[in-house]
Amino acid sequence: MGNSNAALGLRNVFILLIVFQVLRFVNIKIQKQEFVAPSRGSNVDVFDNRKINYIDYISFLVYLATYLILTIKI
Repeated sequence: MGNSNAALGLRNVFILLIVFQVLRFVNIKIQKQEFVAPSRGSNVDVFDNRKINYIDYISFLVYLATYLILTIKI
């Protein structure tokens, strides 16, 4: 056990929720569609049955980078 604060994990959850909602809002404004996460080996979304485009990939990479940065900073 380290000497870290237990609230850091909760802080990361709040930040990731805010990033997700911002990306969702941006995707709705730009594409008029919901934010989707690309799946491995497929170019079609599982739930909406639509083709995933470059904006979806960029949004996913931004979210993944935020997650990795928050994980490394702890």
